[in-house]
Amino acid sequence: MWNFAPDAGKCYGYVMTGKFSGLDLRKVRSSGRPWLSNAELAGVDIVFIARRPDHGQVVVGWYRNATVFHKSYRKRPNPKPKPHWDKLDYLCEVDCENAVLLPESERTENVPYAPVHGRGLPGHSHVWYGGSAEGKKLTDRLRRYMNRKQPGTILRSANPPPLNGEKRLNKKLILAVENASMLATTKHFEQAGYSVREVHRDCCGWDLTAERSGNILRLEVKGHIGDVVRFELTPNEYAKMALLNKDYRVCVVRKALVSDTVEVFAPRRTPDGLWELWDKSNGTVLKLGEFIAARASEIA
Repeated sequence: MWNFAPDAGKCYGYVMTGKFSGLDLRKVRSSGRPWLSNAELAGVDIVFIARRPDHGQVVVGWYRNATVFHKSYRKRPNPKPKPHWDKLDYLCEVDCENAVLLPESERTENVPYAPVHGRGLPGHSHVWYGGSAEGKKLTDRLRRYMNRKQPGTILRSANPPPLNGEKRLNKKLILAVENASMLATTKHFEQAGYSVREVHRDCCGWDLTAERSGNILRLEVKGHIGDVVRFELTPNEYAKMALLNKDYRVCVVRKALVSDTVEVFAPRRTPDGLWELWDKSNGTVLKLGEFIAARASEIA
């Protein structure tokens, strides 16, 4: 029910997969190296299908150029104070202008149902990858169908109003979030007895240096306007994190414009030799997906 609700410029897609194992990118695209949990693949088209008593299965909407996550669900941003909202996770995301939700009157594109029309077609599970010969014919037909539509018109008529006064981040807002996050982190460590100095203009791989009784911490600050944790470490930041991991901390400030609570994450190695970030105070773990640098996200 929330797959087409825009939130901070994004739509977040959920489906109940078998044993909640998530989506399998091995069935979407081969990779030169094994897909790891939490890895992501961009540029994927996703069609949402629903059953109707009078029409069988029909297309209700789609994402174009979505990003899909391998074998993992992620925590939904900006949880609402409603029952069970905090349990609504997602396994793909897309820019909201690339999400198309068809009005009910336009949900007329029928999709064959596997239990009736045979194997290799959608219907046996909640996720269908289209790997068979029949599947290839169907995905080609669905892509032609999406291309015939006029997404701009559909989006204007079908998308629900923005949630929570949604607005795109502009440079002024981004700067305000960054400044608030830096101030909150400085205050947090000064209250703990540290002397804090700004070094973010020195391109050293972190934003603040905190010193107390001869002990030095290197603090990289990541602020968010909402509640979701999703950021990137630049190649320089990631390299310094790995090199100086005992003294390097990533400081996260959620809802930075209204809160000064700071979560402090320390790097640590996983049993398979990868890096992750861990907040000892509350047990939160951020998985790092390596690219040229790294991107962190909070896993459900």
